Amino acid sequence: MKHVVSKIASQEVLIKLVSHCDKSEQQDTALHLACRLGYLDSLEVLLNALKGDKERIVRDLRNGNDESLLEVAREENHEDCAQYLERILGQKTSETTAYCLTF
Repeated sequence: MKHVVSKIASQEVLIKLVSHCDKSEQQDTALHLACRLGYLDSLEVLLNALKGDKERIVRDLRNGNDESLLEVAREENHEDCAQYLERILGQKTSETTAYCLTF
């Protein structure tokens, strides 16, 4: 039951994040707002729902102030979000390093 309640709460938070995107002074995306507010669960859900290269999205996505997701998380002192994003950025580097070492 706790999981169901948590899932419903996360959905409500996600709806709020998406609905406030274009009202944001910084022209934040829902991902930026999740980082700004420290909503790690929402950040994970949003990134997992996206199709494509997560590393590229985390690295390249910018808000209206030209801030990355990681910059926003660090600026707002949400270390859990920052560490999660760093893990995503580090995955590709680790995979590439492992591949290069096999030759």
